[in-house]
This record gives sequence, C-alpha cells and structure tokens, in this order.
Amino acid sequence: MYQEKLKQVRNELTQTEKIIADFFQNHSLEARSFTSYQLADRLNIGQSTIIRFSKKLRSEERRVGK
Repeated sequence: MYQEKLKQVRNELTQTEKIIADFFQNHSLEARSFTSYQLADRLNIGQSTIIRFSKKLRSEERRVGK
C-alpha cells in the first residue's frame, strides 16, 4: 500500500525525500522496524527530515481522500 503511495507522490518529493522513498521501496521489510532516528542514521540525513517526510505523506493522503 505505501509503495503505491510513494509512486504517486514521487514527482513531488525533494532529492532527500527521494532517498527515503527509495530506501522504503528497496528495503521494505527492514525499514518497517526502524525508528526515525535509526533510519536517519542509516541514510545519513536529519531525523527531522524523516518526520517531515512522514507528515508529508500523511497530509497528501488526506488531501487525496484515501
């Protein structure tokens, strides 16, 4: 389900957000168990970027009405 969502919003993502999206698409099982801190550390990006990415996907989901 979330992989479908990532495909839908890919063109709206920043370069850093695309790194996060790619990680989720390529490592879906592993990524599910990560905390935002662990994911940020793994991808060498800020934890706040992970949180903003998550919020962005949720707000987009509400906007589309799914």
